[in-house]
Amino acid sequence: MPSPSQHNESELLKLISNGDEIAFTELFERYSDNLYSVALAYIKSPEIAEELVQDVFVKLWQKREESIELQSLKNFLFITLRNEIWNVFRSQKREKKYLEELKRRFSSMNATPEEITLFRQSNEILEKGIRLLPPQQKTIFELSKKEGIKLTEIAKQLGLSRNTVRNHHQAALKFMRDFLRQNHVSELLICLFSFLNYLI
Repeated sequence: MPSPSQHNESELLKLISNGDEIAFTELFERYSDNLYSVALAYIKSPEIAEELVQDVFVKLWQKREESIELQSLKNFLFITLRNEIWNVFRSQKREKKYLEELKRRFSSMNATPEEITLFRQSNEILEKGIRLLPPQQKTIFELSKKEGIKLTEIAKQLGLSRNTVRNHHQAALKFMRDFLRQNHVSELLICLFSFLNYLI
């Protein structure tokens, strides 16, 4: 049986429709970089762009039994990505007013002592979560979130492939969101932490 890299698109879709995870991985490797570049060009956020790409492939996997009927896999992937990007834009419009209000309320000029205490406590929880990350995830998360370095540059610095860095970064983001929720950090503060590339 030929390796996944020797399969054409139709053959890969047939394998995926039967639940072949190796073929699915090959398909991901084939298209994920292009999808990520498109998402990043519109969204301007590496972590959100990564999430959108993951979401696109999750949708493909969920519809794997129907995927063999696709006329064009490329069209399906990029149309799905386009829809995900539109959803982000709609969501960001709603969130923008909350983020602006949070930044205003928690600035040193406007925040009450209780709000400042809440924000500092939440930040302490955030830092605790970062310390619990596995070493590689912790390094990548801090380079991305604290220093604002792009994942491609992080990959070069660490001598890793971009996909490896992306996977570690995704895992770190998921852990941090879950950790903040488990420690009762409010959803609005989690939203603020997610959109800012620095910690206070």
